Amino acid sequence: MQDSDLFAHAGLAFGGDELEPLAGTPLEEGQLLALAQEMTGLSDWGDDDSFRIGLRVLIREIEEHGPSPAHRHQFRRQIVHLLNQRLRLRDDEVRHPEVLEQRIERPVLILGLPRTGTTLTHELLSLDPAARAPLNWEYAAPWPAPEQATFDSDSRIAKVDASWDAQRAASPELKTMLPTFARMPSECNDAMMFHFSGPNFWAWMRVPQHGWWYAGETTEGLYRTHKRILQQLQWKGPRGRWTLKSPPFMSDLEQIIETYPDACLIWTHRDPSTTFVSLASLVSSLQKALLGERPEPGVIGPECRRLWTLALERGLAARRNPKVAKALIDVSYAELAADKPGTVEKIYDHFGLEFTDAYRAKLERVDHEEPSTQYTKHRYSAEEYGLDPASVRRELAHYFEEFGHLFEKH
Repeated sequence: MQDSDLFAHAGLAFGGDELEPLAGTPLEEGQLLALAQEMTGLSDWGDDDSFRIGLRVLIREIEEHGPSPAHRHQFRRQIVHLLNQRLRLRDDEVRHPEVLEQRIERPVLILGLPRTGTTLTHELLSLDPAARAPLNWEYAAPWPAPEQATFDSDSRIAKVDASWDAQRAASPELKTMLPTFARMPSECNDAMMFHFSGPNFWAWMRVPQHGWWYAGETTEGLYRTHKRILQQLQWKGPRGRWTLKSPPFMSDLEQIIETYPDACLIWTHRDPSTTFVSLASLVSSLQKALLGERPEPGVIGPECRRLWTLALERGLAARRNPKVAKALIDVSYAELAADKPGTVEKIYDHFGLEFTDAYRAKLERVDHEEPSTQYTKHRYSAEEYGLDPASVRRELAHYFEEFGHLFEKH
């Protein structure tokens, strides 16, 4: 297993060597909190301890699987890093109350099943000079607060790029399916980790019960943490209309609208019988890079289907809420791929956002660029991952009936 893998994001806050003697020691909530307090010299967790709910679910499942000492060491490093950051964020808001006065106004949130064009939509919308997308290095460690003067030279950039380089070396096929670099727009799955929620733990640590817990019920306090991180990044960093992306936003639409009443929600659509298989292939490669071995294809495929069916069903149910429905626009991946400028303009028109000539010119240049051959060889099959497209269509017949017209090529 690569030591300098994604879990080495913990190295942004501390070296991690001091944790190695604990590699054979089971993970425990009190122990992890105490380690974070010792490393930071801080003990104020704030009034909201709802993050501990997901932490307990995560710890319980990790230990149920009986991880190897090497894996337990990596998991402990990552968890303690997240706890360290929570303590640092709390300390900042106590010392600098103005950070909580940062207003998050009219954010744009992109959601939909994974592999449905959420990343493409995010990248296109982030090209607007008026937009502000969180970058991968910022979500890896939002403390200390990014600053405008050093935004392009922050030391975290090189560390995060080195982490992804190590992953691609351990699992080369990631180059064909997941272009990820420190300065790219990040998805909010990464921010959710600071609340011990979201699908990343499932995808990275092979803890499906934690994923199903997240997708199947409302995570108390999740968007308080999410908003607090955006305030941290906005406090001293660049400003702009927050432009955010996370497929699991589907699970939390009502909580999102409660936190951001003026949010603009963009839901991308593509045939789930295709997206589930693509995601299973991606997660398989991630786990090879992070854990040193692939999951059984016939296991990871059904896991993907179950988790994202739960998330999809919760999102569809939330659309019955008039406040959610009013904030939404549906976007076809096929239409977006065929006409990027036209689709983005339609989104802007829907929400009354200014679509400038300069921004249109940027989109038109992107629309005419040839796709990079580096990211066009992602190969997979439904049979390999134990996924029957016909069965998916039967189970989600109601979704196909309402949104199937958006799957068609234009």
